[in-house]
Amino acid sequence: RALTGGVTTDKIFDMVKEIRQNTQIPLVFMTYANVVFSYGTERFLEKAKNVGMDGLILPDVPFEEKEEFDIVCKKYGIDLISLIAPTSHDRIRMIAKEASGFVYCVSSLGVTGTRSAITTDIGAMVKLVKEENDIPCAVGFGISTPEQAAKMCQSADGAIVGSAIVKLCEKYGKDCVAQIVTFGTLAARGVIRDVGRVMDLPYAYVDSIAKMIPQELGITIDKALQMNPELRKLYESDETVTHLIDMAKRLEGLP
Repeated sequence: RALTGGVTTDKIFDMVKEIRQNTQIPLVFMTYANVVFSYGTERFLEKAKNVGMDGLILPDVPFEEKEEFDIVCKKYGIDLISLIAPTSHDRIRMIAKEASGFVYCVSSLGVTGTRSAITTDIGAMVKLVKEENDIPCAVGFGISTPEQAAKMCQSADGAIVGSAIVKLCEKYGKDCVAQIVTFGTLAARGVIRDVGRVMDLPYAYVDSIAKMIPQELGITIDKALQMNPELRKLYESDETVTHLIDMAKRLEGLP
């Protein structure tokens, strides 16, 4: 999709330069080693530093082979972010000891993408890292709902969301920002709560209605009415709920 859209490494650098005019939030690239290598490792990292990047994640570079990139990263003050996986076991301490920036805790095996459930003991992984190095730990791979993100943050310092946001960009295009900020819930739960506040309805009442909408990526109010008979019945029998949902349906998806 990126290639079809005409994206190049230099265009990404230009985008970062523009972003840096408005924010000082730390920025990290996540890409394949070949992108950096083919561009020229020294040239890539020098340019990354000049446009204001703070870190680099190369998920296809194992700990034992990171040196050729790490040396150049350190030269330009860029953190090469280390990854640990559920299968790392005894290697976690070794990886953590040399980690910089933060540690990327891989929540599940396989490739990046959304998952319905994450069963890995993240707390145990984070504990091993912290025993070796007082460094932030962020959990990624498979986080697809706000609830999953919140659950991961109970054990770690942050959550990393990728594929779920890409899906929102694909679905909403230039109007995706509000959806990303609300993690895809503005189109349903979030907008119902917002409309409820405008209507000056009791929050607990509105929240109970909002929670009838399944919390899944890309859900719409119309789809929720089809999926949940209880919500549909309430919508058809309660005039206040009808008005609330109708107003919300007109607003969902707007930036």
